[in-house]
Amino acid sequence: MATACVTGASSGIGRSFAEQLAARGYDLIVTGRRLEKLEELERDLAERYGVTTEIRLLELSERNALEDFAAELATREDLGYLVNNAGYGRGESFTEDSFSEHERMLAVHVTAPMRLAHAVAPVMKAAGAGVIVNVSSLASLLSSRSSLMYCATKACLNSFSESLALELGPHGVHVQLLLPGFTHTEFHRDSEVYPGRKRNRFLLRWMPAPQVVRLSLRDIDRGRIICVPGTANKLLQLLARQVPRGLRNKLSSGGISSAFTVDPPTEVAATDAEQVEEEESATREKGTGDRS
Repeated sequence: MATACVTGASSGIGRSFAEQLAARGYDLIVTGRRLEKLEELERDLAERYGVTTEIRLLELSERNALEDFAAELATREDLGYLVNNAGYGRGESFTEDSFSEHERMLAVHVTAPMRLAHAVAPVMKAAGAGVIVNVSSLASLLSSRSSLMYCATKACLNSFSESLALELGPHGVHVQLLLPGFTHTEFHRDSEVYPGRKRNRFLLRWMPAPQVVRLSLRDIDRGRIICVPGTANKLLQLLARQVPRGLRNKLSSGGISSAFTVDPPTEVAATDAEQVEEEESATREKGTGDRS
């Protein structure tokens, strides 16, 4: 049985990746900083899917811990998936925050995904198969004075992911760059970048984490390198790429969090177009089977 590694699996998108990959028959290696959350996930996946989950409690910004974990993954010939999901946001400006905090964010968002990808890529190339998912953000396409380092580090991850896809693709290894928008996770609930209350507003649409992951896995099955889940997010991506940089910077100068004013509901249903797209996709792909 193949194994999938998911970083930042305690909640949100990471937990949803663990759940949906377990449903596909993968055993799991999960990382995080909250042991009780990971143990709860381990029990849940064993009961629902009968898979084995290995827990690695570690802080990816700590270089020695990262090196030890990378060395472990480099020996795992059964590894079929690596999901670099761990991440966080801060609300301090560049000059007000300490440089050590900037270094920490760079380590989690850039160094850790690169180091883990570097560890597993040779194994996957030798096997002629494998998937690496780097979870970025639509914010990586913007500039923001209130979350400068978040946007900058995620933009770096974008370029790395697309280039890595070009290198590894001919060897049977698929690299996906996942660009979610606003998602119902503890990241947005707890992050200092989003201190206000939130709601759907125009093209700014909140999505549940399981839906984001379903669309990500669907695009992997279709061989797509870049996944922007949701029709509204695709339109935002198009606007971000087409609007002149000066105007884009002026529009985003108020900070990402300023677009939201009230709390979202616990769950946000997919739009009609997204629901139809998912149902049609499920019908077309019924019976094709999942990777095991």
